Amino acid sequence: LLVLPPAVADMWALRELKLDHNKIRSVPPAIKNLTNLTKLSLIDNLIEELPDEVGEMMWLEELSVIGNNLKMVPWSYGKIKCLEKLEVDDNADLRVPPAPVVAKGTVAMKMFLNGIVEAYSTQALDLTGLALTYLVDEIYEMDSLTRLKLLHNEIQELPDEISHMVSLMNLNLCDNMLSFLPDEFSQLTSLEVLKLSYNQLEELPEEVAQLENLTQLWLSHNQLRLLPFELYKLTNLTELLCTANPLLALPAGLLRLTNLKKLSMEVYDLTVLTKLRFVMDEVESLRIPPKAIVMGGEGILLNYMKRVHAARQTGSLVLDKMGLRSIPVEVFLLTNLTRLKMVDNEIQELPPEIEQLAHLKQLIFD
Repeated sequence: LLVLPPAVADMWALRELKLDHNKIRSVPPAIKNLTNLTKLSLIDNLIEELPDEVGEMMWLEELSVIGNNLKMVPWSYGKIKCLEKLEVDDNADLRVPPAPVVAKGTVAMKMFLNGIVEAYSTQALDLTGLALTYLVDEIYEMDSLTRLKLLHNEIQELPDEISHMVSLMNLNLCDNMLSFLPDEFSQLTSLEVLKLSYNQLEELPEEVAQLENLTQLWLSHNQLRLLPFELYKLTNLTELLCTANPLLALPAGLLRLTNLKKLSMEVYDLTVLTKLRFVMDEVESLRIPPKAIVMGGEGILLNYMKRVHAARQTGSLVLDKMGLRSIPVEVFLLTNLTRLKMVDNEIQELPPEIEQLAHLKQLIFD
């Protein structure tokens, strides 16, 4: 067959239509009239484009277009409620959905397609956990998008086109493979929330300081050794998380961030601990180190830091008589701990996170 006969669209009783291994180049929009059709197979043809109208066939359960010349699957196909099997492999020039999404199967493809369709009305796009290594061009053209959630993917770099998304207020890129941010990133001046934890960032460009509306900045679990001095310009910042980085020093301007309510950092270079103590005294709520330790003075702070640092090697941690009201967050990062002793503190209960210390052999709370 070279052409799908128009009369087929009038065969309303059809439940399955299989036209594999032909030379069909197009599918007529009128196919949507087949209201009983649940299976449509067009494997190994010459189809370059599918009609949007198929997206109206809510009753369709299986669609196979393997081995054609498709460049994209229409966005509307993500809304086909009954579609349980969508096969688009072996379309060499297929751009939408991206190959990593195709590899994850029907659910991922529908989530990708439908997510973008809905984003045009909600201005929010969630593409979590789709193994994306890049974003299709259409996303960068959504200049009215305000929220973009891309965590748990495999994105290694952001193109210059990211600068087109000028309305973005909330961007979550946690758990990707980013090693740097492009200079154009600084043009996202509407950003209020920027989450970059669990990447491979080795430096934070000073241009980030141009994002003056930022209130939350997450940088934990990267490879950052220094934070830019210009960070002090982010005067609206209320939350700065930067744990699990090999920080060598703190930016001198950090004290100017007078709106900070939550600051979390790990610095084990004892030459900067005085600065660390001073900064954390200015913050209302702390996580690392605990406020009781910081307020105890430099001697207690140094002792505490040395013990936590040593526990990474020895697997044993003793935090007696330190006025602690809860187990410090960083203790739960010591997953190799075999002994934890916290006598004469003010701890009233053990949190659920204690189960993270799976190697504990001795736990002492007197």
